[in-house]
Amino acid sequence: VEDEAIVALAEKQLLQREGYGVVHAPTGERAVDLVNERADVDLVLMDIDLGAGIDGTEAARMIQRVRDVPVVFLSSHTEREYTDRAEQITSYGYILKHSNPTVLLASIRMAFRLHLANTALRDSNRRLAAFLQISRSLTAAGELSELVQSLVDSATEVMRLDSGAVYLCDSDGTVRLTATCPPTPADFPAEFRCAPLRDHPRVRRAIETATVVILEDAQAAELTSAEREIVELRNLRSNLYVPIRLRDRTLGVLILSSTGGVHAFDDEEVSLLQGFADQAALMIQNALA
Repeated sequence: VEDEAIVALAEKQLLQREGYGVVHAPTGERAVDLVNERADVDLVLMDIDLGAGIDGTEAARMIQRVRDVPVVFLSSHTEREYTDRAEQITSYGYILKHSNPTVLLASIRMAFRLHLANTALRDSNRRLAAFLQISRSLTAAGELSELVQSLVDSATEVMRLDSGAVYLCDSDGTVRLTATCPPTPADFPAEFRCAPLRDHPRVRRAIETATVVILEDAQAAELTSAEREIVELRNLRSNLYVPIRLRDRTLGVLILSSTGGVHAFDDEEVSLLQGFADQAALMIQNALA
């Protein structure tokens, strides 16, 4: 975003030589419109003094109301007035015009890294807050069915996934479907409501080893006929099997799934889910007793 055409052309050519795609806006108003129009804007390099119309700090403020995109200020001004205005905006750098190109390029790379780190931190905080809500929901639940349904509903919502289920263990080597999200249709096969573990090796492994099992891509995996049928019935793609365990005993399995596309389960998500599955195990045991 630069009102001086010659300066804008020089910066654009420099960035394009480094492999960046660049679009130029001569005014703050046009910059706001471009960000609203285009989904491929990953960073805004913003001059502060843009002549007539809104200045760069106001344009940045308007952009950040609608898009989480890093803004790097590029200005010829070193006066306190300008730096103070820039500091009031969530920005990722303040570079003086006509600095060495190496400084500009390094600052842009740093801005991308900082924005990525901030996004990851926000996502982590969001998950922590949501998992605290799961904890409160579990504590408030009374009956076994209410407790297990609360666990699967909350976990599915927090993980932003499309499908979830809880199977509890029976004493005869079978697992019993106790809660699902979304609900199963009335004609859902009986053999999947009470299923022998031998037909579901990943569920069995999660129960017997008391460890989380991840099926990254059901379409590319070797499945038993029972696993394949339930994957097709529920249109499942990536599955996470979390044992619901109490000390040395596994009471069941929480299964979370994506539909349509592959989902990568990261270590933090898995660890938090296991913690709340363990919390649920104590409450499930009390409800069973």
